[in-house]
Amino acid sequence: MSDWRDDLRPASWRGIPFGVFTHDTRAGRRTALHEYPFRDTAWVEDLGLAVRRLSLQGFVVGDDVVTQVEALRDAAEEEGPGELVHPIFGSCEVSLVDFGAEMRVELGRVASLAFIFIQGGERIYPTLGTDFAGDVLEACGLADLAASSDFAKDALGAVQQGAQVVQQVQSTARAYISQVQRFAGDVRSVVGSVGGLVPGLDRSFGRLIGGSRSPLGTLTSITGSVSQGLARVSQARAAVTRAGATVERLAGLL
Repeated sequence: MSDWRDDLRPASWRGIPFGVFTHDTRAGRRTALHEYPFRDTAWVEDLGLAVRRLSLQGFVVGDDVVTQVEALRDAAEEEGPGELVHPIFGSCEVSLVDFGAEMRVELGRVASLAFIFIQGGERIYPTLGTDFAGDVLEACGLADLAASSDFAKDALGAVQQGAQVVQQVQSTARAYISQVQRFAGDVRSVVGSVGGLVPGLDRSFGRLIGGSRSPLGTLTSITGSVSQGLARVSQARAAVTRAGATVERLAGLL
């Protein structure tokens, strides 16, 4: 039957051997304890694996014990992690955080050693990844911008078309108003309007010329009829002017 000692490995640090008296391993989980008022239990938050700590109590022996201690000291001061051959766990990539060596006169050519190692991993640098939420938000923004642009183009076309319609209405209204005002201000139109407003005016002139009526009575009748006709024409012309102004203002509001 084999002895358990046969499975132990010769310990070394960065290739420098040493003997081992005892070894201690610390491992577990990192936790955060949350305690709350008026609550009998606490919540233990798991933060992942705890740092593995390997503590070794060892020794070196021989006439060159000082040389061996100095070699281990130099190895302990080297930068970065190194290889530890653990008696039980075998080869490990660890970082030395503390080293001590003790030499006693009564022990002669023996030196006591103390190591504390931490088993870590490789340095992890930030890496680029896909921000899916950001990509979705960016796509939404682009879609919103495109929709707004299309709406603005369509709305601008409708507004421009509406503006052209309004301008056409204003132009047409101004043209009609100008025609009506010219017609109302024309002397011939005034005379024609007077002839239409005073029935028998043409016949009165004929009788006056033929001597069938008294010139004075006929003239008085004609003068009164003409005055009334001109008054009515003036009122009609003023009404046309006011109506034209109203139409033009309404066209502008449109």
